Amino acid sequence: MVNIARGIIFVKRQDIDFYIENSTEVINLVLPAEINRDLEIIDFKKLAEVIKTFVETNKISTFNAIMIVDNDLIFEKDLINLTEEKKEEEIKKFLDLVPFDSVESRITPIDKGIKVLAINNNYFLLLSRILEKNGINTNSILTKNELSQLFTNENQLNLTATSQFFKQFDNYNQLSFSLTTNFLPDMENHTPEKKDSQIDEKPKRSYLPYLLIVFVLLFSVLIFFLFLR
Repeated sequence: MVNIARGIIFVKRQDIDFYIENSTEVINLVLPAEINRDLEIIDFKKLAEVIKTFVETNKISTFNAIMIVDNDLIFEKDLINLTEEKKEEEIKKFLDLVPFDSVESRITPIDKGIKVLAINNNYFLLLSRILEKNGINTNSILTKNELSQLFTNENQLNLTATSQFFKQFDNYNQLSFSLTTNFLPDMENHTPEKKDSQIDEKPKRSYLPYLLIVFVLLFSVLIFFLFLR
């Protein structure tokens, strides 16, 4: 049986860090500005091209990864000392405010309450699919705060702390976000909707030639009657 390598993918707002177990370096991919905006992927095909080129250029082989989401890609809210009924109400209110078409959420216990975590489901599902096509399989998706021991104060992976992390690698599945495909568009064949200004309109029929003819006829009749007088 072939042992597949394991690794970490750290997703930040405008770049992604890749680290494979026992490596001595982190490989960074900077995402061009035209690929994503406001935590939404706006050019799926471009993202697919960039990742494919990145994987080929860096000769990255197949590996199983845990994806870690940076703090500024997560919406969260603490709910303290609430009844179950009120808790459900507040969870719904919070998730309704998260500005994505498809939201994936998770609840974790905290002192005297719970923490509700939410991410853009489609963003991470699309990213995971692209990575999978390039041989990188996402086993789990966790938050940076849950794995804070892996990071330095400069928001970089602390490689000396990764050995202990990989010993617990398979145990992190139970903490993962569970992405859903309910509202995911077929991005391979998806054509963005036209803006109002781009919507095709039937050419408007011009009545100017007809009006000119009528005007000439009326003018001729007027001249005719003037000559008769």
